[in-house]
Amino acid sequence: MPYKNRNVARQTALCLMLFVLAGLLRGLGMLPRYPSWLLSQIRSMIYTGIVLFWMFSVSDRVVHTRIRRCLGASGGLCILWLLLRICRYDYFKADHLAQVRHLNRILWYGYYIPQILIPLLGFLAVLCIGRREKEGSRWERLIWLPALALIVLVMTNDLHQLCFYTPGSAEVLETHYVHGIGYYLCAAWIGGMMAIDLILMMHRSRNYVRRRMALIPVAVFLAGFLLALSHEVGLQDLWHFPESFMAGFIWFWESCFQIGLIPGNTGYEAFFKDADMSAVITGQDGEICYRTKKELEVGPDTLAEAMMGPVMLDEDRQLSEADIPGGHVFWVTDFSDVHSVQRALAETERALAEETQLIEAENEIRQRAARVREQELLYDEIRRFSADYLGRIRGELETLETEMVPENLALACFYTAYVKRRSNMMILAREEMLLPVRELVLAVRESLDYLNYRGIAASVSGRPEGSIAAGELIRLYDFFEAVAEALLPSLSSLLVSVNEGEGTVQLKLMADGPLQPPDLSPERYEGMQIAAFEEDGTLYISGTAAAGASGEEVRP
Repeated sequence: MPYKNRNVARQTALCLMLFVLAGLLRGLGMLPRYPSWLLSQIRSMIYTGIVLFWMFSVSDRVVHTRIRRCLGASGGLCILWLLLRICRYDYFKADHLAQVRHLNRILWYGYYIPQILIPLLGFLAVLCIGRREKEGSRWERLIWLPALALIVLVMTNDLHQLCFYTPGSAEVLETHYVHGIGYYLCAAWIGGMMAIDLILMMHRSRNYVRRRMALIPVAVFLAGFLLALSHEVGLQDLWHFPESFMAGFIWFWESCFQIGLIPGNTGYEAFFKDADMSAVITGQDGEICYRTKKELEVGPDTLAEAMMGPVMLDEDRQLSEADIPGGHVFWVTDFSDVHSVQRALAETERALAEETQLIEAENEIRQRAARVREQELLYDEIRRFSADYLGRIRGELETLETEMVPENLALACFYTAYVKRRSNMMILAREEMLLPVRELVLAVRESLDYLNYRGIAASVSGRPEGSIAAGELIRLYDFFEAVAEALLPSLSSLLVSVNEGEGTVQLKLMADGPLQPPDLSPERYEGMQIAAFEEDGTLYISGTAAAGASGEEVRP
Protein backbone atom coordinates (compact mmCIF):
# COMPACT_ATOMS: atom_id res chain seq x y z
CA MET A 1 0.00 0.00 0.00
CA PRO A 2 1.46 3.42 -0.85
CA TYR A 3 2.47 5.62 2.07
CA LYS A 4 0.28 8.64 2.67
CA ASN A 5 2.56 10.62 4.95
CA ARG A 6 2.47 14.39 4.75
CA ASN A 7 5.79 14.74 6.57
CA VAL A 8 7.53 12.59 3.97
CA ALA A 9 5.96 14.65 1.18
CA ARG A 10 7.16 17.90 2.77
CA GLN A 11 10.64 16.52 3.32
CA THR A 12 10.83 15.33 -0.29
CA ALA A 13 9.74 18.75 -1.55
CA LEU A 14 12.38 20.43 0.65
CA CYS A 15 15.14 18.18 -0.70
CA LEU A 16 14.06 18.93 -4.28
CA MET A 17 14.17 22.67 -3.60
CA LEU A 18 17.64 22.36 -2.08
CA PHE A 19 18.77 20.36 -5.11
CA VAL A 20 17.50 23.11 -7.44
CA LEU A 21 19.12 25.75 -5.22
CA ALA A 22 22.48 23.97 -5.48
CA GLY A 23 22.18 23.99 -9.26
CA LEU A 24 21.42 27.72 -9.26
CA LEU A 25 24.47 28.33 -7.05
CA ARG A 26 26.50 26.48 -9.70
CA GLY A 27 25.18 28.92 -12.29
CA LEU A 28 26.06 31.93 -10.10
CA GLY A 29 29.57 30.53 -9.55
CA MET A 30 30.22 30.71 -13.28
CA LEU A 31 29.72 34.50 -13.21
CA PRO A 32 32.89 36.56 -12.58
CA ARG A 33 31.49 38.71 -9.78
CA TYR A 34 30.49 35.86 -7.49
CA PRO A 35 32.96 33.86 -5.30
CA SER A 36 33.03 30.52 -7.11
CA TRP A 37 35.06 28.74 -4.39
CA LEU A 38 32.62 29.68 -1.62
CA LEU A 39 29.58 28.78 -3.73
CA SER A 40 31.22 25.44 -4.54
CA GLN A 41 31.60 24.66 -0.83
CA ILE A 42 27.98 25.60 -0.16
CA ARG A 43 26.83 23.39 -3.04
CA SER A 44 28.83 20.46 -1.70
CA MET A 45 27.38 20.94 1.78
CA ILE A 46 23.85 21.00 0.34
CA TYR A 47 24.39 17.78 -1.61
CA THR A 48 26.04 16.12 1.40
CA GLY A 49 23.20 17.24 3.66
CA ILE A 50 20.58 15.82 1.29
CA VAL A 51 22.35 12.45 1.18
CA LEU A 52 22.85 12.35 4.98
CA PHE A 53 19.22 13.26 5.59
CA TRP A 54 18.09 10.52 3.23
CA MET A 55 20.41 7.97 4.88
CA PHE A 56 18.96 8.72 8.33
CA SER A 57 15.46 8.58 6.87
CA VAL A 58 16.17 5.16 5.36
CA SER A 59 17.54 3.95 8.69
CA ASP A 60 14.31 4.97 10.41
CA ARG A 61 11.85 3.78 7.77
CA VAL A 62 13.16 0.57 6.20
CA VAL A 63 12.23 -2.62 8.06
CA HIS A 64 14.26 -5.12 6.00
CA THR A 65 17.79 -5.24 7.45
CA ARG A 66 19.67 -6.12 4.24
CA ILE A 67 17.87 -3.46 2.18
CA ARG A 68 18.59 -0.89 4.89
CA ARG A 69 22.29 -1.80 4.93
CA CYS A 70 22.64 -1.73 1.14
CA LEU A 71 20.98 1.67 0.82
CA GLY A 72 22.91 3.06 3.78
CA ALA A 73 26.20 1.90 2.24
CA SER A 74 25.17 3.45 -1.09
CA GLY A 75 24.51 6.77 0.64
CA GLY A 76 27.96 6.59 2.25
CA LEU A 77 29.52 6.00 -1.18
CA CYS A 78 27.68 9.05 -2.54
CA ILE A 79 29.23 11.17 0.21
CA LEU A 80 32.65 9.65 -0.56
CA TRP A 81 32.20 10.66 -4.20
CA LEU A 82 31.41 14.25 -3.17
CA LEU A 83 34.44 14.39 -0.86
CA LEU A 84 36.75 13.08 -3.59
CA ARG A 85 35.47 15.72 -6.01
CA ILE A 86 35.89 18.51 -3.42
CA CYS A 87 39.45 17.44 -2.66
CA ARG A 88 40.38 17.15 -6.33
CA TYR A 89 39.03 20.47 -7.57
CA ASP A 90 39.22 22.69 -4.47
CA TYR A 91 42.29 21.50 -2.55
CA PHE A 92 44.54 19.42 -4.84
CA LYS A 93 44.26 21.04 -8.25
CA ALA A 94 46.75 19.77 -10.81
CA ASP A 95 49.75 22.13 -11.04
CA HIS A 96 53.43 21.96 -11.87
CA LEU A 97 54.27 19.78 -8.83
CA ALA A 98 54.42 16.12 -9.80
CA GLN A 99 53.29 14.98 -6.35
CA VAL A 100 50.14 17.10 -6.53
CA ARG A 101 49.36 15.91 -10.06
CA HIS A 102 49.77 12.32 -8.95
CA LEU A 103 47.41 12.84 -5.98
CA ASN A 104 44.95 14.60 -8.28
CA ARG A 105 44.91 11.55 -10.57
CA ILE A 106 44.36 9.17 -7.63
CA LEU A 107 41.36 11.24 -6.54
CA TRP A 108 40.05 11.10 -10.10
CA TYR A 109 40.46 7.32 -10.17
CA GLY A 110 38.66 7.16 -6.82
CA TYR A 111 35.49 8.44 -8.52
CA TYR A 112 35.03 4.96 -9.94
CA ILE A 113 34.80 3.29 -6.52
CA PRO A 114 31.28 4.64 -5.81
CA GLN A 115 30.33 4.47 -9.49
CA ILE A 116 31.09 0.73 -9.57
CA LEU A 117 29.74 -0.19 -6.12
CA ILE A 118 26.50 1.85 -5.98
CA PRO A 119 24.81 -0.07 -8.86
CA LEU A 120 25.99 -3.33 -7.27
CA LEU A 121 24.48 -2.43 -3.90
CA GLY A 122 21.28 -1.39 -5.66
CA PHE A 123 21.19 -4.79 -7.36
CA LEU A 124 21.57 -6.58 -4.02
CA ALA A 125 18.84 -4.40 -2.50
CA VAL A 126 16.43 -5.17 -5.35
CA LEU A 127 17.04 -8.90 -4.84
CA CYS A 128 15.89 -8.55 -1.22
CA ILE A 129 12.46 -7.14 -2.15
CA GLY A 130 9.85 -9.74 -1.29
CA ARG A 131 12.36 -11.92 0.56
CA ARG A 132 12.63 -12.78 4.21
CA GLU A 133 15.47 -11.31 6.25
CA LYS A 134 17.83 -14.30 5.96
CA GLU A 135 16.71 -15.55 2.58
CA GLY A 136 19.31 -15.51 -0.19
CA SER A 137 21.90 -17.61 -1.97
CA ARG A 138 25.68 -17.86 -1.72
CA TRP A 139 26.29 -17.03 -5.37
CA GLU A 140 25.25 -13.45 -4.68
CA ARG A 141 28.58 -12.94 -2.89
CA LEU A 142 30.48 -13.81 -6.06
CA ILE A 143 29.10 -10.69 -7.75
CA TRP A 144 31.53 -8.66 -5.62
CA LEU A 145 34.54 -10.20 -7.38
CA PRO A 146 34.22 -8.43 -10.77
CA ALA A 147 33.41 -5.15 -9.02
CA LEU A 148 36.56 -5.34 -6.88
CA ALA A 149 38.61 -6.37 -9.92
CA LEU A 150 37.41 -3.29 -11.84
CA ILE A 151 38.25 -1.02 -8.89
CA VAL A 152 41.78 -2.43 -8.72
CA LEU A 153 42.09 -2.01 -12.50
CA VAL A 154 41.18 1.69 -12.33
CA MET A 155 43.23 2.53 -9.23
CA THR A 156 46.37 1.00 -10.78
CA ASN A 157 45.95 2.77 -14.12
CA ASP A 158 49.32 4.55 -13.74
CA LEU A 159 51.01 1.15 -13.98
CA HIS A 160 49.32 -0.17 -17.12
CA GLN A 161 47.18 2.70 -18.54
CA LEU A 162 44.47 0.28 -19.64
CA CYS A 163 41.70 2.64 -18.52
CA PHE A 164 43.10 6.04 -19.53
CA TYR A 165 46.23 6.75 -21.57
CA THR A 166 47.83 9.56 -23.50
CA PRO A 167 49.99 9.34 -26.60
CA GLY A 168 52.46 11.70 -24.97
CA SER A 169 53.79 12.07 -21.47
CA ALA A 170 51.75 10.80 -18.51
CA GLU A 171 52.20 14.18 -16.90
CA VAL A 172 49.25 15.56 -18.88
CA LEU A 173 46.97 12.54 -18.41
CA GLU A 174 44.50 14.59 -16.35
CA THR A 175 43.66 16.90 -19.24
CA HIS A 176 44.57 14.97 -22.40
CA TYR A 177 43.65 11.33 -22.29
CA VAL A 178 42.03 8.59 -24.33
CA HIS A 179 39.67 5.94 -22.96
CA GLY A 180 41.12 2.44 -22.90
CA ILE A 181 39.53 -0.99 -22.68
CA GLY A 182 39.46 -0.82 -18.89
CA TYR A 183 37.26 2.27 -19.00
CA TYR A 184 34.79 0.59 -21.34
CA LEU A 185 34.67 -2.46 -19.05
CA CYS A 186 33.78 -0.15 -16.15
CA ALA A 187 31.18 1.69 -18.25
CA ALA A 188 29.66 -1.62 -19.34
CA TRP A 189 29.53 -2.78 -15.71
CA ILE A 190 27.88 0.44 -14.50
CA GLY A 191 25.36 0.60 -17.34
CA GLY A 192 24.66 -3.12 -17.24
CA MET A 193 24.07 -3.21 -13.48
CA MET A 194 21.78 -0.18 -13.64
CA ALA A 195 19.79 -1.78 -16.46
CA ILE A 196 19.52 -5.01 -14.48
CA ASP A 197 18.39 -3.03 -11.42
CA LEU A 198 15.66 -1.38 -13.47
CA ILE A 199 14.49 -4.64 -15.07
CA LEU A 200 14.41 -6.49 -11.74
CA MET A 201 12.56 -3.61 -10.10
CA MET A 202 9.93 -3.62 -12.85
CA HIS A 203 9.51 -7.38 -12.40
CA ARG A 204 9.16 -7.12 -8.62
CA SER A 205 6.80 -4.16 -8.95
CA ARG A 206 4.33 -6.24 -10.98
CA ASN A 207 4.12 -8.72 -8.12
CA TYR A 208 3.66 -6.31 -5.22
CA VAL A 209 2.02 -3.08 -6.45
CA ARG A 210 -0.50 -2.01 -9.05
CA ARG A 211 0.69 -1.62 -12.64
CA ARG A 212 0.36 2.16 -12.74
CA MET A 213 2.24 2.54 -9.48
CA ALA A 214 4.99 0.26 -10.79
CA LEU A 215 5.75 2.79 -13.55
CA ILE A 216 6.71 5.50 -11.05
CA PRO A 217 10.20 4.11 -10.21
CA VAL A 218 10.82 3.58 -13.93
CA ALA A 219 9.90 7.18 -14.72
CA VAL A 220 12.07 8.48 -11.88
CA PHE A 221 15.00 6.32 -13.04
CA LEU A 222 14.71 7.71 -16.57
CA ALA A 223 14.49 11.28 -15.22
CA GLY A 224 17.79 10.87 -13.37
CA PHE A 225 19.37 9.29 -16.45
CA LEU A 226 18.22 12.14 -18.69
CA LEU A 227 19.51 14.73 -16.22
CA ALA A 228 22.97 13.13 -16.26
CA LEU A 229 22.88 12.73 -20.04
CA SER A 230 21.88 16.37 -20.54
CA HIS A 231 25.12 17.45 -18.88
CA GLU A 232 27.28 15.00 -20.81
CA VAL A 233 25.94 16.25 -24.16
CA GLY A 234 26.21 19.93 -23.11
CA LEU A 235 22.51 20.81 -22.70
CA GLN A 236 22.94 22.04 -19.13
CA ASP A 237 25.85 22.78 -16.81
CA LEU A 238 24.03 23.30 -13.49
CA TRP A 239 24.23 19.69 -12.34
CA HIS A 240 27.25 17.60 -13.26
CA PHE A 241 27.31 13.82 -13.58
CA PRO A 242 28.04 13.01 -9.86
CA GLU A 243 25.10 14.96 -8.44
CA SER A 244 22.82 13.83 -11.29
CA PHE A 245 23.79 10.21 -10.66
CA MET A 246 23.21 10.53 -6.90
CA ALA A 247 19.94 12.41 -7.32
CA GLY A 248 18.62 9.77 -9.71
CA PHE A 249 19.66 7.01 -7.29
CA ILE A 250 17.92 8.65 -4.31
CA TRP A 251 14.80 9.57 -6.31
CA PHE A 252 14.56 6.02 -7.63
CA TRP A 253 14.61 4.39 -4.21
CA GLU A 254 12.46 7.06 -2.60
CA SER A 255 9.77 6.39 -5.22
CA CYS A 256 9.92 2.70 -4.26
CA PHE A 257 9.23 3.69 -0.65
CA GLN A 258 6.34 5.93 -1.61
CA ILE A 259 4.49 3.29 -3.67
CA GLY A 260 4.90 0.73 -0.88
CA LEU A 261 7.23 -1.58 -2.78
CA ILE A 262 9.68 -1.64 0.14
CA PRO A 263 8.19 -2.50 3.54
CA GLY A 264 8.44 0.36 6.01
CA ASN A 265 7.41 1.16 9.55
CA THR A 266 5.50 4.34 8.75
CA GLY A 267 1.78 4.98 8.66
CA TYR A 268 0.82 3.64 12.09
CA GLU A 269 -0.28 7.10 13.22
CA ALA A 270 -2.92 7.10 10.45
CA PHE A 271 -4.11 3.62 11.47
CA PHE A 272 -4.62 4.77 15.04
CA LYS A 273 -6.31 7.99 13.94
CA ASP A 274 -8.87 6.06 11.88
CA ALA A 275 -9.72 3.67 14.73
CA ASP A 276 -13.47 3.55 15.47
CA MET A 277 -13.13 4.57 19.11
CA SER A 278 -12.29 7.50 21.36
CA ALA A 279 -8.70 7.08 22.51
CA VAL A 280 -5.42 8.92 22.99
CA ILE A 281 -1.80 7.87 23.50
CA THR A 282 0.33 10.00 25.82
CA GLY A 283 3.97 10.06 26.81
CA GLN A 284 5.25 9.53 30.32
CA ASP A 285 4.86 13.27 30.92
CA GLY A 286 1.16 13.12 30.06
CA GLU A 287 1.46 15.04 26.79
CA ILE A 288 -0.87 13.67 24.09
CA CYS A 289 1.09 12.17 21.18
CA TYR A 290 -1.66 10.51 19.13
CA ARG A 291 -5.43 10.71 19.11
CA THR A 292 -8.28 9.12 17.15
CA LYS A 293 -10.80 11.01 15.03
CA LYS A 294 -13.38 10.59 17.77
CA GLU A 295 -12.14 13.26 20.14
CA LEU A 296 -11.55 12.34 23.79
CA GLU A 297 -12.48 15.61 25.46
CA VAL A 298 -11.05 15.22 28.95
CA GLY A 299 -8.55 17.26 30.92
CA PRO A 300 -5.16 16.28 32.36
CA ASP A 301 -6.67 15.82 35.82
CA THR A 302 -9.16 13.28 34.49
CA LEU A 303 -6.40 11.39 32.68
CA ALA A 304 -4.33 11.31 35.86
CA GLU A 305 -7.35 9.99 37.78
CA ALA A 306 -7.90 7.27 35.15
CA MET A 307 -4.34 6.03 35.79
CA MET A 308 -5.51 5.06 39.29
CA GLY A 309 -8.59 3.21 38.00
CA PRO A 310 -11.53 3.44 35.55
CA VAL A 311 -13.41 6.76 35.66
CA MET A 312 -17.07 7.22 34.67
CA LEU A 313 -17.30 10.31 32.48
CA ASP A 314 -21.10 10.13 32.55
CA GLU A 315 -23.68 7.43 33.10
CA ASP A 316 -22.84 5.70 29.79
CA ARG A 317 -19.09 6.26 29.22
CA GLN A 318 -16.13 4.88 31.15
CA LEU A 319 -12.52 6.10 30.75
CA SER A 320 -9.88 3.38 31.15
CA GLU A 321 -6.06 3.38 31.00
CA ALA A 322 -3.28 0.91 30.25
CA ASP A 323 0.48 1.33 30.43
CA ILE A 324 2.46 0.87 27.22
CA PRO A 325 6.20 1.18 26.57
CA GLY A 326 7.05 4.85 26.77
CA GLY A 327 3.67 6.11 27.93
CA HIS A 328 -0.02 5.35 28.40
CA VAL A 329 -3.11 4.68 26.30
CA PHE A 330 -6.54 5.95 27.34
CA TRP A 331 -9.82 4.85 25.79
CA VAL A 332 -13.55 5.26 26.37
CA THR A 333 -15.93 2.32 26.69
CA ASP A 334 -19.53 3.12 25.77
CA PHE A 335 -22.13 1.29 27.89
CA SER A 336 -25.10 3.07 26.35
CA ASP A 337 -26.29 -0.14 24.63
CA VAL A 338 -26.12 -2.08 27.90
CA HIS A 339 -27.94 0.64 29.76
CA SER A 340 -30.48 0.85 26.98
CA VAL A 341 -31.20 -2.87 27.38
CA GLN A 342 -31.50 -2.44 31.13
CA ARG A 343 -33.98 0.37 30.69
CA ALA A 344 -35.92 -1.67 28.18
CA LEU A 345 -36.10 -4.56 30.66
CA ALA A 346 -37.39 -2.20 33.32
CA GLU A 347 -40.03 -0.96 30.95
CA THR A 348 -41.00 -4.55 30.21
CA GLU A 349 -41.41 -5.27 33.91
CA ARG A 350 -43.73 -2.33 34.26
CA ALA A 351 -45.69 -3.49 31.22
CA LEU A 352 -46.11 -6.93 32.82
CA ALA A 353 -47.88 -5.29 35.70
CA GLU A 354 -50.67 -4.45 33.30
CA GLU A 355 -52.96 -7.48 33.03
CA THR A 356 -54.13 -6.57 29.52
CA GLN A 357 -50.56 -6.80 28.15
CA LEU A 358 -49.49 -9.96 29.97
CA ILE A 359 -49.45 -12.32 26.95
CA GLU A 360 -47.62 -9.89 24.69
CA ALA A 361 -45.08 -9.17 27.42
CA GLU A 362 -44.48 -12.89 28.01
CA ASN A 363 -43.71 -13.48 24.32
CA GLU A 364 -41.31 -10.57 24.28
CA ILE A 365 -39.57 -11.84 27.39
CA ARG A 366 -39.17 -15.30 25.83
CA GLN A 367 -37.54 -13.79 22.75
CA ARG A 368 -35.19 -11.68 24.80
CA ALA A 369 -34.43 -14.58 27.10
CA ALA A 370 -33.55 -16.72 24.08
CA ARG A 371 -31.12 -14.09 22.86
CA VAL A 372 -29.66 -13.65 26.30
CA ARG A 373 -29.37 -17.42 26.68
CA GLU A 374 -27.56 -17.69 23.39
CA GLN A 375 -25.14 -15.00 24.52
CA GLU A 376 -24.71 -16.72 27.87
CA LEU A 377 -23.89 -20.01 26.15
CA LEU A 378 -21.33 -18.22 24.05
CA TYR A 379 -19.83 -16.46 27.07
CA ASP A 380 -19.78 -19.74 29.01
CA GLU A 381 -17.93 -21.32 26.11
CA ILE A 382 -15.46 -18.44 26.11
CA ARG A 383 -15.03 -18.72 29.88
CA ARG A 384 -14.33 -22.45 29.65
CA PHE A 385 -11.79 -21.88 26.88
CA SER A 386 -10.05 -18.96 28.60
CA ALA A 387 -10.02 -20.34 32.18
CA ASP A 388 -6.64 -22.05 31.78
CA TYR A 389 -5.07 -19.06 30.04
CA LEU A 390 -6.40 -16.62 32.61
CA GLY A 391 -4.67 -18.73 35.25
CA ARG A 392 -1.43 -18.56 33.28
CA ILE A 393 -1.77 -14.82 32.84
CA ARG A 394 -2.46 -14.39 36.55
CA GLY A 395 0.61 -16.44 37.38
CA GLU A 396 2.85 -14.33 35.13
CA LEU A 397 1.46 -11.10 36.56
CA GLU A 398 1.99 -12.30 40.12
CA THR A 399 5.69 -12.70 39.41
CA LEU A 400 5.79 -9.06 38.34
CA GLU A 401 4.69 -7.97 41.83
CA THR A 402 8.06 -9.04 43.23
CA GLU A 403 10.29 -8.38 40.24
CA MET A 404 9.72 -6.59 36.94
CA VAL A 405 10.68 -9.19 34.34
CA PRO A 406 9.91 -8.00 30.79
CA GLU A 407 9.85 -11.58 29.52
CA ASN A 408 7.05 -12.49 31.94
CA LEU A 409 5.06 -9.41 30.97
CA ALA A 410 5.53 -10.22 27.29
CA LEU A 411 4.38 -13.82 27.90
CA ALA A 412 1.29 -12.58 29.75
CA CYS A 413 0.51 -10.27 26.82
CA PHE A 414 1.08 -13.19 24.42
CA TYR A 415 -1.55 -15.27 26.26
CA THR A 416 -3.87 -12.27 26.49
CA ALA A 417 -3.67 -11.66 22.74
CA TYR A 418 -4.62 -15.29 22.07
CA VAL A 419 -7.58 -15.16 24.49
CA LYS A 420 -8.79 -11.89 23.02
CA ARG A 421 -8.42 -12.85 19.37
CA ARG A 422 -9.90 -16.33 19.74
CA SER A 423 -12.84 -14.98 21.74
CA ASN A 424 -13.46 -12.45 19.00
CA MET A 425 -13.36 -15.21 16.37
CA MET A 426 -15.89 -17.26 18.38
CA ILE A 427 -18.23 -14.26 18.57
CA LEU A 428 -17.90 -13.61 14.85
CA ALA A 429 -18.46 -17.31 14.12
CA ARG A 430 -21.92 -17.04 15.71
CA GLU A 431 -22.88 -14.47 13.11
CA GLU A 432 -21.01 -15.49 9.96
CA MET A 433 -20.19 -18.92 8.50
CA LEU A 434 -17.25 -17.50 6.53
CA LEU A 435 -14.63 -15.16 7.95
CA PRO A 436 -11.86 -13.26 6.09
CA VAL A 437 -8.50 -15.07 6.16
CA ARG A 438 -6.86 -11.75 7.00
CA GLU A 439 -8.37 -12.14 10.51
CA LEU A 440 -5.88 -14.98 10.99
CA VAL A 441 -2.99 -12.79 9.80
CA LEU A 442 -3.99 -9.99 12.19
CA ALA A 443 -4.34 -12.41 15.11
CA VAL A 444 -0.98 -14.05 14.46
CA ARG A 445 0.70 -10.65 14.00
CA GLU A 446 -0.53 -9.43 17.37
CA SER A 447 0.73 -12.58 19.09
CA LEU A 448 4.12 -12.28 17.38
CA ASP A 449 4.44 -8.65 18.44
CA TYR A 450 4.59 -9.79 22.05
CA LEU A 451 7.10 -12.51 21.19
CA ASN A 452 9.31 -9.73 19.85
CA TYR A 453 9.13 -8.05 23.25
CA ARG A 454 10.27 -11.36 24.73
CA GLY A 455 13.44 -11.18 22.60
CA ILE A 456 12.24 -13.56 19.88
CA ALA A 457 12.60 -12.35 16.29
CA ALA A 458 9.10 -13.00 14.97
CA SER A 459 7.14 -11.78 11.96
CA VAL A 460 4.22 -12.83 9.76
CA SER A 461 3.76 -12.44 6.02
CA GLY A 462 0.84 -12.93 3.70
CA ARG A 463 -1.89 -10.82 2.13
CA PRO A 464 -4.83 -13.20 1.81
CA GLU A 465 -7.95 -11.83 0.21
CA GLY A 466 -10.37 -14.76 0.48
CA SER A 467 -12.59 -16.22 3.16
CA ILE A 468 -12.57 -19.44 5.14
CA ALA A 469 -15.09 -21.34 7.24
CA ALA A 470 -15.14 -19.84 10.74
CA GLY A 471 -14.43 -23.21 12.34
CA GLU A 472 -11.40 -23.82 10.12
CA LEU A 473 -10.07 -20.35 10.87
CA ILE A 474 -10.19 -21.06 14.61
CA ARG A 475 -8.55 -24.46 14.04
CA LEU A 476 -5.63 -22.79 12.24
CA TYR A 477 -5.24 -20.20 15.00
CA ASP A 478 -5.33 -22.92 17.68
CA PHE A 479 -2.70 -24.82 15.65
CA PHE A 480 -0.45 -21.76 15.60
CA GLU A 481 -0.88 -21.13 19.33
CA ALA A 482 -0.22 -24.77 20.25
CA VAL A 483 2.94 -24.96 18.16
CA ALA A 484 4.21 -21.55 19.35
CA GLU A 485 3.65 -22.46 23.01
CA ALA A 486 5.38 -25.82 22.55
CA LEU A 487 8.43 -24.20 20.95
CA LEU A 488 8.48 -21.11 23.21
CA PRO A 489 11.01 -22.28 25.89
CA SER A 490 13.91 -22.58 23.42
CA LEU A 491 12.66 -20.47 20.51
CA SER A 492 15.01 -17.82 19.05
CA SER A 493 13.15 -16.78 15.91
CA LEU A 494 9.77 -17.55 14.32
CA LEU A 495 8.60 -16.65 10.83
CA VAL A 496 4.96 -17.31 9.94
CA SER A 497 3.26 -17.10 6.57
CA VAL A 498 -0.40 -17.46 5.62
CA ASN A 499 -1.05 -18.58 2.05
CA GLU A 500 -4.19 -19.34 0.07
CA GLY A 501 -4.36 -22.27 -2.32
CA GLU A 502 -7.09 -23.81 -4.42
CA GLY A 503 -9.78 -24.34 -1.82
CA THR A 504 -7.27 -24.38 1.05
CA VAL A 505 -5.56 -22.07 3.50
CA GLN A 506 -2.08 -22.97 4.72
CA LEU A 507 -0.27 -21.64 7.78
CA LYS A 508 3.50 -22.18 7.73
CA LEU A 509 5.92 -21.74 10.62
CA MET A 510 9.71 -21.58 10.33
CA ALA A 511 11.39 -21.75 13.77
CA ASP A 512 15.03 -21.50 14.83
CA GLY A 513 16.62 -22.53 18.12
CA PRO A 514 17.48 -25.69 20.03
CA LEU A 515 13.94 -26.97 19.48
CA GLN A 516 12.13 -30.21 20.18
CA PRO A 517 9.39 -31.03 17.63
CA PRO A 518 5.94 -30.48 19.20
CA ASP A 519 3.15 -33.05 19.33
CA LEU A 520 1.66 -33.07 15.82
CA SER A 521 -0.43 -36.24 16.12
CA PRO A 522 -3.35 -36.43 13.62
CA GLU A 523 -5.82 -37.04 16.46
CA ARG A 524 -4.99 -33.66 17.95
CA TYR A 525 -5.51 -31.75 14.67
CA GLU A 526 -8.34 -33.73 13.13
CA GLY A 527 -9.49 -32.35 9.79
CA MET A 528 -6.16 -30.62 9.04
CA GLN A 529 -3.18 -31.67 6.95
CA ILE A 530 -0.07 -31.38 9.11
CA ALA A 531 3.50 -31.50 7.81
CA ALA A 532 6.81 -30.99 9.62
CA PHE A 533 10.48 -31.43 8.86
CA GLU A 534 13.84 -30.08 10.03
CA GLU A 535 16.60 -28.75 7.79
CA ASP A 536 19.90 -27.08 8.75
CA GLY A 537 18.73 -26.58 12.34
CA THR A 538 15.47 -24.90 11.25
CA LEU A 539 12.12 -26.53 12.01
CA TYR A 540 9.44 -26.18 9.32
CA ILE A 541 5.84 -26.88 10.32
CA SER A 542 2.69 -26.32 8.26
CA GLY A 543 -1.01 -26.85 8.76
CA THR A 544 -3.52 -26.81 5.91
CA ALA A 545 -7.28 -26.46 6.28
CA ALA A 546 -10.09 -26.48 3.74
CA ALA A 547 -11.43 -23.02 2.93
CA GLY A 548 -15.00 -24.18 2.20
CA ALA A 549 -17.97 -23.54 4.46
CA SER A 550 -18.35 -25.86 7.42
CA GLY A 551 -21.16 -26.07 9.90
CA GLU A 552 -19.06 -27.86 12.50
CA GLU A 553 -18.41 -25.95 15.69
CA VAL A 554 -14.88 -25.70 17.00
CA ARG A 555 -14.54 -26.12 20.74
CA PRO A 556 -11.45 -25.73 22.88
